[in-house]
Formats: sequence, C-alpha cells, structure tokens
Amino acid sequence: GSVVEAGGASGQASLKNLVPCLVESLSNRDWAVRKSAAETLLVLANVEREFLPEFKSECLKVFENRRFDK
Repeated sequence: GSVVEAGGASGQASLKNLVPCLVESLSNRDWAVRKSAAETLLVLANVEREFLPEFKSECLKVFENRRFDK
C-alpha cells in the first residue's frame, strides 16, 4: 500500500501486472496475506481510480466470494 501511495505502481502497465497478483492473493490460505492484498487493493482504488475500471468486476466477484472471511 505504501508503494502505491508513493507512486511506485502508477500507470496502466504496472497495474496490469499488480492487480491480478493481488486478486490471486485474496484466495491465499494465509489470512494475513488475504488482508494485505485487500488493503492494497483499497489503496489502489483511492490512488489510481482512472486506471482500474477494467479490473472492477473481477475484484468484486472475489470479494463477494470472500465476504464472510475474517
């Protein structure tokens, strides 16, 4: 999240690599990994708003499947 806030993952090219990795991490067995991925996606949603619409449906689907997680 800090790297994103500092501008280290800005731009469409970076996000095309980063977002799928974060979405995949939401299915990790380790709760701390899932929590960190969700928090990073939240920061991305606030900082890189204009680049994220193409990832919205996939992210929402994963969050809906995990909504009863810790």
